[in-house]
Amino acid sequence: GDIRGPGLMIGIELVKDRKTKTPAREEARRFVKEGLLRGVIFGEAKYAGLGNIVKIKPPMVTTEAQLDRALDVFEEIVQRMSDE
Repeated sequence: GDIRGPGLMIGIELVKDRKTKTPAREEARRFVKEGLLRGVIFGEAKYAGLGNIVKIKPPMVTTEAQLDRALDVFEEIVQRMSDE
């Protein structure tokens, strides 16, 4: 749907359809759970009651290797959910 945020604090809006922007609430919950299973903590924002925002908010002391790992996991989950 949309990607927004300052610096490393990013919110990714998951939608079921890019045209209608129907919120993908259940998919966002699954995304966060899949991240945890892979050792990466993604947040789930319930902005305006939508519940379809996946948050990435790494601490300032995060290493480049940790960021690479989180982005690899993010990509794995997106790919897996796209294939379903």
